[in-house]
This record gives sequence, C-alpha cells and structure tokens, in this order.
Amino acid sequence: MAGFSSVGDSWASPELAFDTNARLTAHMVFAAAARKIRLVHASSAEIFAGSGTMTQTERTPISPTSPYGLSKAAAHLAVQHGRRSLGGEMFNVIFYVGESERRSKRFVFRKITDHPHACPSVECVSRFGWVTRPSSATSFTRATWQRRRSCWLPAATSSQTTTCARPVWVTQSWTLRSPRATCLGSTTPRC
Repeated sequence: MAGFSSVGDSWASPELAFDTNARLTAHMVFAAAARKIRLVHASSAEIFAGSGTMTQTERTPISPTSPYGLSKAAAHLAVQHGRRSLGGEMFNVIFYVGESERRSKRFVFRKITDHPHACPSVECVSRFGWVTRPSSATSFTRATWQRRRSCWLPAATSSQTTTCARPVWVTQSWTLRSPRATCLGSTTPRC
C-alpha cells in the first residue's frame, strides 16, 4: 500500500494528493482490466467524512470533505468503474484506521502508541491494524485479501457488493498493541 496519506497535508498539496491517489489508481485500474489482473484497492473512511453518519454501509453516500478524501473517493470510484464497466476483478477495502511504526508521529494513533501513558486504557481503541515487520505486513495483506474473499461476490457473478454476515479476521494481523506493550484482541480486547 502506497499513496498520499495525510489529510492535513492534502490542504497544502491538493494536486499532489489527487495525482498520487486518484490518477495513479485510475491508471492501475485500466492496466489491470486490460491484463485481467485482480486489483485490491486500499480505500479510506475519509470518503464518507461529510455523510453525516457515524456508521457506513454500501449505501452510504460518498461525501469527502478534504482534498485527501476527494482523491480517495475518485480512486474508489475508479475501482468501481473497473469492476462494473470494464469487467475487472477489482475491489475496494475501506480502512478506518491502519497504523505502522513508519507513519509520522503527527498522526493521532502514532501519538498514542508512542506515549502509552497518555491513554491509560487501551479499551478506548476498538480495533486497528498495526504493521511492525515485513512478516506482519504480509499477514496484514493476507487478512485484507481474505476479507475481500469473504465479503464480496466474484466479479463474474455480480457487479454489486454484498454485506458480510461475519467478517473473517486474521488475529495475527489485527492487533491492539504498541511497540511498548502488547494487547492482542479482536472485537473484545483483553489485556
């Protein structure tokens, strides 16, 4: 996963955010469709920032409120177009929070994981992906692909998404932990 990832920085560089996230994704969509290559796109909850609702479904309107959100919304729609109109096996996986030690410490969760005393109870965080090593990144990617398989109908069957009755989570790659403390969990953390 690569791209322009800062909502705040997108206000200073909106064209760079759009070129990096939307334009490059559109090129990948057309290239993947032409070569019959599967594509899984890392979308973002920022596409729903102006929707006025705290929970989203497949019917929640896309309503970005920042240049970053706009760039991710355009990329998300490009992938939908690739699936619906070009017949590609392409999917959007919408991430709400995903973290890595490589992410700037200006991001909220990096501040929390870097200063665990600032958040005495990890129960304030429900679920997020934390990638610390290449092997973890591989597990995270596998979990994302497994999630795609369990949540989406094959492109040949339908161009619409279907709701997961029970998402598949790979415990290794979805953890509640910081570099200083370990707290593994899924929907109900136990520390």
